[in-house]
Amino acid sequence: MPLFQLDQQYNEFKLRSIMSEHKKTITAISWCPDNPDLFASASADNLLIIWNVAEKKAVARLDNTKGVPVSVSWCLNSTEGVAFVSQRGPLYIWDYRGSDPGVTVHKEAHSFLSDICLFRWHPTKKGKLVFGHTDGSLSVFQPGERLNDGTDTFHCSEKNEQSLLLSAYRPGVTN
Repeated sequence: MPLFQLDQQYNEFKLRSIMSEHKKTITAISWCPDNPDLFASASADNLLIIWNVAEKKAVARLDNTKGVPVSVSWCLNSTEGVAFVSQRGPLYIWDYRGSDPGVTVHKEAHSFLSDICLFRWHPTKKGKLVFGHTDGSLSVFQPGERLNDGTDTFHCSEKNEQSLLLSAYRPGVTN
């Protein structure tokens, strides 16, 4: 992966280094919101890597993502946690530097009915996230909300065990 840096004197980008670990197509990239030098990359070779741009090297590597990650995102409550998902899930959380590094499965974000193409955490609401699917549908986890229409409630796998609601939205389809 080439690393370019803006040369202020000539106002152009110049190649500074090449960082290479992946052997197949890069499928997802995400910058760390709390550290401007870190980003995560995933690839078709079932590899997830945490990079440090300042040090110009990989700082962590997960060799078996159990499927090709289609989306990667940093966990908002931890700079040491990266979430990733493959086509139909589940959502995995990789704690790559904590006291007990490893991969866990999000208890409720799994067994989706259609392929996932991306997901995003809400920028301020802990535990709230949305999945976009290849069939045009959306799956939304909403902490602390309940509906009176018989929709199932779920619980977050995070330590505070917030209540979650999984709802699906399909354009042009009414319930």
